[in-house]
Amino acid sequence: QLPNILSCRRHIFYDAVLTKHFRMVKDYEIDFNASMRVMELDGQLYPLSPGQIVFRKPGQVVDSRGTSDIYMLTLDYSHTIFPPPEVLHATSHRTDIRHTRTTLQPSSDNELLQLLPTVFEPRHSMELLALYQQLASAFVQPGHEAEAQALLSELLHLLAADALAYRRTSRTPSAVDRAIAYLNEHYARNITLDELAQHVHQNK
Repeated sequence: QLPNILSCRRHIFYDAVLTKHFRMVKDYEIDFNASMRVMELDGQLYPLSPGQIVFRKPGQVVDSRGTSDIYMLTLDYSHTIFPPPEVLHATSHRTDIRHTRTTLQPSSDNELLQLLPTVFEPRHSMELLALYQQLASAFVQPGHEAEAQALLSELLHLLAADALAYRRTSRTPSAVDRAIAYLNEHYARNITLDELAQHVHQNK
């Protein structure tokens, strides 16, 4: 059974001062990222690039810094939550259901949710972007519920295929990967070459 769509919309926001705005994730969020930015999720930093899929679960704590251009998809796998009209037709991200809900959605054992990485590069990035755009349009139009459900089904199936392919081809991080991750996690400190070399067990 397909989940309920709680919101599907494009969100564009420019944070010139990189202010931190942490929030608790209440529902399942599967976003298409269309900008360069940094996400902090449960204390871990994720540098994001256009075309990546970002997945968050209820109970996680998230903050995003930098320019945000995102197609946001929020889902209810408990089939007990429905967006009120003022959220359905919201024009500001602050009135989106992500910022108005107060209770935590129960966790689900849906196979797709177990399969999705937190951040990954899908093989069908452009096809997924087109589906997000069509779904965002259909979701807010009265009488287009069947179309929205059909688009959601297609989108989730494509996400599952791409997530499975990503997991099958994912490799052990190289020394360069580990060095980049270390720099991203400790970017606020003055990191020396000696420290970085020691962390990745390589000659500097």
